[in-house]
Amino acid sequence: MLYGPPFVGKEVILNLFVLEGLKQGIPAIMILTDATSAEKRNELTTIDPDYPKYEEQGLVAYVDSYSRSIGDTSEDAHTHYVDGNVNLNAIGVAANEAEAKLLGKGEHLRLSFHSLSTLIAFVNAPATFRFDRPPRAQGNE
Repeated sequence: MLYGPPFVGKEVILNLFVLEGLKQGIPAIMILTDATSAEKRNELTTIDPDYPKYEEQGLVAYVDSYSRSIGDTSEDAHTHYVDGNVNLNAIGVAANEAEAKLLGKGEHLRLSFHSLSTLIAFVNAPATFRFDRPPRAQGNE
């Protein structure tokens, strides 16, 4: 997780994290709360013109909770759509579905969340951080 004030480059670091993993064959799930999958694809292609090949190889999945909230009804084969940013359960289910599609394509995967700040604005900070916290291993208190 990257934390810091606005406009210091957190998104740049996150994009480079995803792209470097893809170059190494590590699949990526990108949860989008403030951009469409088409916008994120264009952004990543601007940084790395080879980016579309990673989608073609089936190494990329998007969870898009933004598009439907702005009335965008387009469909994309690499995208799991959610009806809005306040439906944390649906975002979690879509992320699990995206993960299932990527299983077996690498030893692990990279998950990026663009952006938790948007969820905090739509939901609230405590609910967002409960949602974002990884589950505890059994037996841990």
